[in-house]
Amino acid sequence: MKRRLRAYLLCLLCTAAPALAENPCGIGAAGLSARVEQMHLQQIEKFKDNPDLLVLPGLLADRKAVRVSVYAKATGIGPKDIVEFFLIAQNSGHDYESLATAFAAPGDVHRALEFIGMESGRPIDAQKMRFWPKGERVIASVAALPPGPAFGPVRFDKLVIDSRSGESWSEGGLVFVGSELVDSLQRPGEKVYAADVQGPNSVASTYNEPTTVLDVPRRAVQAEVYGRVAPQADFMLPTNRLLEIVLQPEYTDGKRRVAELDLTARAEAESKVKTLNELIFDLTGAGCKKRLRAAKLNDVLEDFVSLVRDGHDPFVTLCFDDALPLGVIHELCAVLSSVETERGIRVEPPAEGQLYYKAFVPNEQNRRREERISQPWELHLRRDGSKIAAVLMHIEQVWKDDSIRPDLKITERAVATASDLIKALAEMGKGIPVILVYSPPDITHGELIELILPARATHPVIHVYLEKQRADAAVDPGG
Repeated sequence: MKRRLRAYLLCLLCTAAPALAENPCGIGAAGLSARVEQMHLQQIEKFKDNPDLLVLPGLLADRKAVRVSVYAKATGIGPKDIVEFFLIAQNSGHDYESLATAFAAPGDVHRALEFIGMESGRPIDAQKMRFWPKGERVIASVAALPPGPAFGPVRFDKLVIDSRSGESWSEGGLVFVGSELVDSLQRPGEKVYAADVQGPNSVASTYNEPTTVLDVPRRAVQAEVYGRVAPQADFMLPTNRLLEIVLQPEYTDGKRRVAELDLTARAEAESKVKTLNELIFDLTGAGCKKRLRAAKLNDVLEDFVSLVRDGHDPFVTLCFDDALPLGVIHELCAVLSSVETERGIRVEPPAEGQLYYKAFVPNEQNRRREERISQPWELHLRRDGSKIAAVLMHIEQVWKDDSIRPDLKITERAVATASDLIKALAEMGKGIPVILVYSPPDITHGELIELILPARATHPVIHVYLEKQRADAAVDPGG
């Protein structure tokens, strides 16, 4: 009687809803690996003469159906766990914070997506000022394979939520950024796929992971979003459940999500710009709805809105004409910053001879020395007739016993040219590679760039604060 009761209870467990934390009716991890290997061998034999099918360990890509099936196992992550990844590789070790583990290598997933006609984009890289995942969208869904109760298909978008808002974390699919190639540590001179050999070995992440294959379509810096992504309670999967994850392109009609744009802000010939309304713009590039020449800002913004409504992500490379005063550039950058959102534009790294646009709308909290944790270099500018006079300041924090705040030791040196600035930065003492520029608003972009740009090789972070005009001396932001 006890045996029959035990068998009956086990049967109930095997047919229960997929919110179980364990997999009593399934096969273990080793059994799943063996089963997927057997499926792989069968697919090799079955599809060996079909050029439209790509069979790789743990996946099957179908060029005609325009889809990739990746086989994976559920990790059994719990409802209170933090989700850093949708899908990781077998060698990751991040099972405790991923929904599933793929039997396919990340590099093979990349290869399969290219096989069905997709092109990889570009992952984030803060050092290169690439702050947005760039690429075409992939719609990912998951379904459970036998044995066990039916599950799915359910889109990845629905599997996790923002624990603060309770809303879906990844609406709009995932971005095929593609992991980059890196130098092999085992085979010098060879390149290997970063996600295959570098942790966290991510196939699809819930934050902007620089080495992932698929990223979320928003700015989601790991340190800022950690702990916010949680499993959706309605879609829990038992540990070691065999899954089929289907990847399909968002658009299959030749339409592209990424719209590449070049935006140049300039003055009309022979005129001097004093206000934002006097600026004119050229908007060009393959992704334009219409090419704009000598347009006003509202025309440009309307084109951005139209592109977004049509399902595009405008990636905009900015260029400021040398004749533009910094005061007007600041106003423009404030406007562009307000529309750089998930449902707006995405600003690209600066073009040659330009600073990143947010250099002109810096954090005001760092303007005053006493409000900073550390002290960057300061470069104070003023106009001296037809020339620019500049003073470089090196600020050292001197801590005394029982002192709440450090004393500041300030060393100044006048610099007239870019070479003077580079020499002074090297000679005046150690400092962090950040320069805060304090400038009157009428100094032009060209005057600033001529002086500051060569120093970016050693001091890549530059912020420009505007000061009121003074004819006699630079403003002391610490006073």
